[in-house]
Amino acid sequence: MKRILIPLALSLLLPRHAPADSLYVISAEGRRGFINREGSVVIPPRYDEASEFSCGRALVRMIEREGEEAHTASWGYVDPEGKFFTPAPYGDGGDFHEGLARVVREGAGAGRETLWGYIDTAGRTVIPPSFIAAGDFSEGRAWYEFKKRVLFITVFDYYGYIDRTGKIVIPARYDRVGDFSCGLAPVTLKGKRGYIDTAGEMVIPAVYDACGEFAGNRAPVRRGSTWGFIDRRGRYAVSPKFDDARSFSEGLALVRAGAFWGYVDTTGAWAIPAQFEEAGGFAGGRAPFRRGTLWGFIDREGHVAIPPRYDTAWRFRDGIARVEAGRDWIYIDTTGATVWPAPGH
Repeated sequence: MKRILIPLALSLLLPRHAPADSLYVISAEGRRGFINREGSVVIPPRYDEASEFSCGRALVRMIEREGEEAHTASWGYVDPEGKFFTPAPYGDGGDFHEGLARVVREGAGAGRETLWGYIDTAGRTVIPPSFIAAGDFSEGRAWYEFKKRVLFITVFDYYGYIDRTGKIVIPARYDRVGDFSCGLAPVTLKGKRGYIDTAGEMVIPAVYDACGEFAGNRAPVRRGSTWGFIDRRGRYAVSPKFDDARSFSEGLALVRAGAFWGYVDTTGAWAIPAQFEEAGGFAGGRAPFRRGTLWGFIDREGHVAIPPRYDTAWRFRDGIARVEAGRDWIYIDTTGATVWPAPGH
């Protein structure tokens, strides 16, 4: 397996510490590592897969390939100094959220099924593997799945929520569930969507055909073929009139009118008219948009801040964004200047 060798001169310049979640995944010759906001390599590229840092930890994996088949050879978490640990006895895991990460143990159930539990950032088991499936924590709650089986055949499955101790605080009675935001989570009952609070009370009745998460006291909802926005009391803040809609970010929501996307404010007024073939939400005063096959970024007035010249673009985080040109990963700042790789890399 080919490994990247970091020259000694460069290794001596690698920072020994970086702020917990201010590191960014890079790709070099097929391996993943991390840089800081200034574009300096903090953790050299040596992993096959890597997630972004969260709660001071990043999930990484090494992959073994035999012909067309691939499987995880090893996995674990790294801290901002590059220290690696694998939480035994688990076979895989997820990203950290609110200080806890999902981990899976195969053959842990009575029927030798795979079960999920949670660890803390030190790798200690906080919630033992007890759930057929489980989600990430948000606002002190994580969803879990309950399956009713008869002779190893699933008769039905429902979803509920646990707290940070693993206690079931909202019994499994929903067909589908989402994460909490602004104190509410979307749930599905008998094919219709509504919202519950962290105590499990249905505060907005399940009357919608589709809905999104709350942000800025607004959530996108659809009844029939059109989308609008409701407030936390379930009242329409923006009447249904869009063909598609996303949650608000930085005071603006991405919506579609016909074939094109634009942005509206919290009253539903157009802030940036629908003109984009594809676009994303705002972060750091910039939003990605696609023109033809290439991606660029606009500012909050809808002006092109970075012309479309990339094959793929992600949202900004702490002033820099990942973009791709061909197979190359690049990080840029809000002016479009390259942060990584350095010229001549």
